[in-house]
Amino acid sequence: MTAAHSSLYSKPVSHAVATRQAEEHLTERERQTLSLIAEGLSNKLIARRLGISDGTVKIHVRHLLGKLNLGSRQALAAWALQAGLSRAARVPRYLDEVSLTEREAQTLALIADGHSNRVIADRLGISDATVKTYVSHLLLKLEVHSRLELVSAAHQLGLAGHHPRDAFSPPPLDTLMQALPVMLYRCHNNRLWSMEYVSPGCLNLIGYQPEHLVADQRLAYNSLIHPDDRELVWRAVQSGLRRHLPISVEYRVRCLDGQEKTVQEHACGVYSASGEVLGIEGLIVEKLLQPALSAGSTA
Repeated sequence: MTAAHSSLYSKPVSHAVATRQAEEHLTERERQTLSLIAEGLSNKLIARRLGISDGTVKIHVRHLLGKLNLGSRQALAAWALQAGLSRAARVPRYLDEVSLTEREAQTLALIADGHSNRVIADRLGISDATVKTYVSHLLLKLEVHSRLELVSAAHQLGLAGHHPRDAFSPPPLDTLMQALPVMLYRCHNNRLWSMEYVSPGCLNLIGYQPEHLVADQRLAYNSLIHPDDRELVWRAVQSGLRRHLPISVEYRVRCLDGQEKTVQEHACGVYSASGEVLGIEGLIVEKLLQPALSAGSTA
């Protein structure tokens, strides 16, 4: 790889760095609005607090959803708390006295991620009505009155960002692929490609341990994609998801040792019963492997 090629790359971006970069694109009013959303205020109350109109607040909220690539006020509140733009609202009892069942804790963690009841039901393999029951129990146990307050409670309990084990379970045959430079994954549909699961083949493919990528703990997968290819990948994936079609895209990645590889990604969307995108599953393989794999299949 030439020096010119290596200079095209920036250093891998951690989740914290990506958050700071996103925050830099927010106006002061948008930051203020985001902080008040995290406190659980309605548009009308935000408008009164900031001395602006309800319509202006709606515009700020719409801009925030677009800039941060989020889908709900609940997700905005979670983002603000994670970014430190707002403090979690204090719930009216000592949280260490609260006893949650495993399912209630799982539900609360997914609420903190901004998911709707329908998505939580699909993720946990339960009915919408059961999710509603868990939410009602959480509101009573934590003595709060809204889902935004539940987001705050989840952060105080340390449940935010903790995903249920039975949601996003590893693909099968994982042990057979550990030695191959093939990366199986499941991720969220966001600009960071936040990983829920990464197979051990990640190490042989790009040099990183799977835990370095899962939940953006050390770096986001998007930061490993060549800067000139990131928009190409995003558009290809979104096009496939919109049409519910298989996704295939070729692009360049930077490995831990600085080496540049061209990879081929094959993926498909994971959808709820209503068609909402729950995530993306797929595999990433070095493009040079493809001729050998093809030859082997015809032998």
